Amino acid sequence: MNTKHIFTNGFSKQFRWLIGSAALFSACVVMAPATANENENALEEKAKITQHIEEQKSLINSNFSNASIIEQIGHNNNASVAQSFSGDFQMRNFAFIYQNGNNNTGNISQQGSNNTGTISQQGSNNSATIWQEGNHHNASINQKNNDGLAFSADIRQFGSSSDVHIVQPSENGWRSISIEHHAYSADALPVFVETH
Repeated sequence: MNTKHIFTNGFSKQFRWLIGSAALFSACVVMAPATANENENALEEKAKITQHIEEQKSLINSNFSNASIIEQIGHNNNASVAQSFSGDFQMRNFAFIYQNGNNNTGNISQQGSNNTGTISQQGSNNSATIWQEGNHHNASINQKNNDGLAFSADIRQFGSSSDVHIVQPSENGWRSISIEHHAYSADALPVFVETH
């Protein structure tokens, strides 16, 4: 198993999707009642992440490595990324985990190629897992826990071209959700779940 923290040019579709996801995650941060200083900090964090991805993308022109980024703010957060890279058919996977709070757990496992998985956890005691087996999967979990609830989310994707997104905002949403998506044709419809 070989994991590199490098972004490659082969990720154009996933990169656009990742930037859109990062904007969604940042919008959730900015929309909450906050002071001007908190909003400035959130925008600064988004700019740092975007800048880092752009810098990594410009370093590599034709490398087809896997890439992952983990950013943690707080205490006792756990994050892990496992990306398979045993041949030409297992490359160009991208994983991103952002944790801001305490006691959060995020795990992404990718087997196959051209998979993108992102986890954003804000608050404490959240748990999220993304398992991608196959090719061209997109998955995101966005957990925002400001009122002490413990959120849990699990996405498992099999086949090809599965697109699954979970948003758990702090307003008394479902505390636990699990989605298993089998997509064995290119015609699978995307799955978006936002709990309230």
